[in-house]
This record gives sequence, structure tokens and C-alpha cells, in this order.
Amino acid sequence: MGSFMGSFLSGGGPVVPDREELFHRVDAVLEQSEELPPPDERRRLRKAAKMTQQALADLFGVRRESVRAWESGVSEPRSPKREAYARLLAGWGTKYPAVPDASGTAPTATTPVEEP
Repeated sequence: MGSFMGSFLSGGGPVVPDREELFHRVDAVLEQSEELPPPDERRRLRKAAKMTQQALADLFGVRRESVRAWESGVSEPRSPKREAYARLLAGWGTKYPAVPDASGTAPTATTPVEEP
């Protein structure tokens, strides 16, 4: 029997954290495990939010070329920007879900779009 169940069953159960600590722990786990969506989806989400590459670059304190590289799959942001970018994309993903095309698959960008 595992240590958790053994201590629980023996009456010496695990210490239950308070609400704030529990949410802090969950947030820490989520930040570590967040994957970025594919590059085409990153671009789609930014455009759905009506944000330019420059505005996103300004938000993250990087050059527009960095955002273009993130959206083309050439590179990805490093921590802590990576976690913040993943969080932003997840929020946009909830707000702007992909609408399946006639074949039932989510749309993907097939050609890069130049931005001013």
C-alpha cells in the first residue's frame, strides 16, 4: 500500500492545505506542464483576438521578429514568457474556439500572412 493510503488509513492522514495554498500548488503544476498549441493555432488565436504581432511583442517585451518566429515554429519563448504565452493562448482558445470546416477538422493556416 502506498505511503499516502497507508498514512491515511492509519489515522495520520495527509495535511490538507488551506484553499489559497491548494490553488497555489495547482497553479504551479499547471504552469510547469503547459504545452503551446501548434504554430498555426498560435497565429489563428492572435488574429482572432485582433492583436498584431507588434502589439503581442510589446506585451511580452520582445521584438516582432520573435513573435513571428513563435508563430512559424522556428522558436518558442523561454520561461517565464513561455508560461505567460501559454496562459494567454489558452485564454484565447476558450474565447475563440476553432470552428471545424466542412470536413469536421479544425482550420489551419496554410500560407503565412505578412504583417506591417
